[in-house]
Amino acid sequence: MSETNAVKPQYQRVADELRLKIMAGEYLPGQRLPAEPDLDGVSRSTWREAIRTLQAESLVVATRGVRGGVFVAEPTADDVSRYLRNSLTLLARGRLRPEQILEVRRMLEVPAAGLAAQRRREAHLEQLADALTDSREKRGPEQWAANYQFHAVLLDATDNPLTSAILDPLTTVLRSALDRGQADEAFWAVVCGDHDEILTAIRDGDPAAAERAMSHHLDHLAKTYGAISRLADD
Repeated sequence: MSETNAVKPQYQRVADELRLKIMAGEYLPGQRLPAEPDLDGVSRSTWREAIRTLQAESLVVATRGVRGGVFVAEPTADDVSRYLRNSLTLLARGRLRPEQILEVRRMLEVPAAGLAAQRRREAHLEQLADALTDSREKRGPEQWAANYQFHAVLLDATDNPLTSAILDPLTTVLRSALDRGQADEAFWAVVCGDHDEILTAIRDGDPAAAERAMSHHLDHLAKTYGAISRLADD
């Protein structure tokens, strides 16, 4: 037994062992864990506390009834997105700058625009057009919401749930970290123009053009958001 394990309470050691087995695939998503611990010298109370630890980490779920028990969790894309959003929000409070978030958005959202151009359906084109219209007609928070909706629909058009699960938290955290009310009308006009170019490329089914348009859009966001962030630091 290592020195680190020696100072851990027993329930934590049990939780660590179960976690390793889950991560190694010995227990698969949806699989029921043994009703009783299969570790020597583990009491029921220790087992229950270990299970509570894994529940807090969203690794297992417990159900009651005849068919109840403790099961390995089967996370959804929404679960992944929620976890990332919460973690990134805390990280952004001190050690994550808006420009760093935008760098990662560029890594992911530029190719996402290309995928959207290849995989979009007519419903996506209609929703993108509606979001663009709202963005042009509205002001303040309603305009910001319309711009967010444009990007959310674009991610959905990639037909890959992980795209939204990873990118949506980044966008949400960036929105909360900046006072976008400091951006002037000219900036929002540029955003609408960028979205129009992105929509045109996606409608035309042109992945390369969609990626270029998204890259230009993120350039514009980086310039204005960087200025807002520096003002907040002064």
